[in-house]
Amino acid sequence: MRKLILLLGLVLLVATPAAAQKAELLGGFSSFNFDTPNFAVHFYGGQVSTSANFNEHAGITGDFGAQFRSGVQLYQFLAGPRSTARNPNVTAFDHTLMGIMHSNIFVPSSTDLALGFGGGLDVNVNKHFAVRAFQLDYIPFRPSGTWVHNFRAAVGVVYKWP
Repeated sequence: MRKLILLLGLVLLVATPAAAQKAELLGGFSSFNFDTPNFAVHFYGGQVSTSANFNEHAGITGDFGAQFRSGVQLYQFLAGPRSTARNPNVTAFDHTLMGIMHSNIFVPSSTDLALGFGGGLDVNVNKHFAVRAFQLDYIPFRPSGTWVHNFRAAVGVVYKWP
């Protein structure tokens, strides 16, 4: 658990709003589809991400997700580059993330390599706020040496620093 907290701190430090021309902070709801060859389970929870934009089209994102169901927890700690296409009404983005995922779905619980490939669309409300209309991510992770393929969807509210 200590390593997870240190990694989260590193992700948030890397993508801190003070390091960029513009920055964004998302808080929202997420749904995680955990899929193995033997079973599939849906988990529900939250997602927080912060993005530091180096210019209008490129930046870096730190992402934390936590989903729960019947005493089982999933946590994702991911970071990586992000590209955006902006206009006055919407911002489309994609990202390629790498980090870890911690889960207690298997016994014993494990913390393993995780990747995140995805993107989404933010609808601007005003200069400082947007609604994340959708974010979809493919999140494979590797417990016990075998890749498990998962999907995560999120919606939420984005605060933008000018």
